[in-house]
Amino acid sequence: MRDLFKSSSIISISVFIAGFISYCFQLILSKLITANDYGSYNVLMSFSGLIGIPITILSISILKQYSIYKEQNSIIQIHKLFNITIKLSIYIAVSIFIFFIIFIDFFINFLKISNNSTYYNFIVMHIVGIFFPFLSFFLQGMRDYFYFSIMNVLNSIVRLIIPLCLMLFVVLDLNNIILSSTIASIISTIVLIYFIKKKYDLSIFAKNFKLSLSEIRESYSQLSIKSYARSMLVIISFSLIIQIDILIVNYFFDSEISGNYALASVISKIIFFISSGINTLILNEASGKNYFKIKTKSYLYFSLIFTIFFSILFCLGSYFLGPFLIEFIYGEKFFLARDIIKFLPIAFVPYALIQCYEYYLLSQDKVIFSVLFIFLFPFLIYFLNLFVNDIWNIILILGIFGFSYLILGIFVSMISDNLLRK
Repeated sequence: MRDLFKSSSIISISVFIAGFISYCFQLILSKLITANDYGSYNVLMSFSGLIGIPITILSISILKQYSIYKEQNSIIQIHKLFNITIKLSIYIAVSIFIFFIIFIDFFINFLKISNNSTYYNFIVMHIVGIFFPFLSFFLQGMRDYFYFSIMNVLNSIVRLIIPLCLMLFVVLDLNNIILSSTIASIISTIVLIYFIKKKYDLSIFAKNFKLSLSEIRESYSQLSIKSYARSMLVIISFSLIIQIDILIVNYFFDSEISGNYALASVISKIIFFISSGINTLILNEASGKNYFKIKTKSYLYFSLIFTIFFSILFCLGSYFLGPFLIEFIYGEKFFLARDIIKFLPIAFVPYALIQCYEYYLLSQDKVIFSVLFIFLFPFLIYFLNLFVNDIWNIILILGIFGFSYLILGIFVSMISDNLLRK
């Protein structure tokens, strides 16, 4: 348990630092480029997030497979899985390139990209960006959490430094910002490749690029339609949970209130950085043990206690220091956000705990909270629409819904466990 606490602390700190650096990047970027370019950049990044969902889901299946082989201490199978994953990454990269080229006119118009150069930079950024998550998941699969954390933070630092260096030679606009992201992806990926090659004596350069279905089935027992569907349900439901409040407030309130809320919400969601790091670790550690019927309930308890402890610290920090930091950085521009930041993180605590539960259940090839969310989501929308006259009602409803959702999910999980035992 001591090693688990150490690994959890390392990953959580690295995720927090990486998230903070990304936030600083957004802050600096908003001051360096025009409002139109900044808006277009965020639209492109939001679209990237949607495109990246299938890859994120696939990465979860790969991580669970690494966990099984690591539990068996089967180094040969891990190396073989790594080589197959690289081939699969190449296939995905080529498919994305063809997809973007075929629909070039549609995407340029849909994303309102002003020139082809920006669009091609956007394609290259995606193609290069495919390899980093697959490579970094290998480090997690090997349970090399220290170097995984270093690479995660390094990736964020490079993405901050490159555009700052680029502005010394060119004027920063949308095209050059995308170019800087592409360069940052290339540098981060090369560093990661070098590290993996040096420490594990592995190369991403496959001797042949042929990849058969039989080869995939042999190495990916976790890559099934059911497994992929479970992971997809979890990723999509939590993507909605994390983003839905900003969309709702933006729809029901004027731009001034929604802007203040959005800032407070972005800062408050740092609380998810706490849970996401530990949850990925638990998914990695517990998946292999659950596959071999080894008890892992202590992992769930640990993740809950760890998340509760740091969430309390964050909520206290937000209450006492949040208003001061917002005023110090933004002045009077976001006066309402100073009050919202004092209470909004509390409303997000149950969702962070729900994430702990769901990722643990996913390591057992079960999904409960994400299915519940589908049935409970209409009730959330109904009550928000009913009490939409005040921003504080929105925060209160989000909090009450979150704690009710958490308690109901735990209850359903307990019933499910009892039925399985019988």
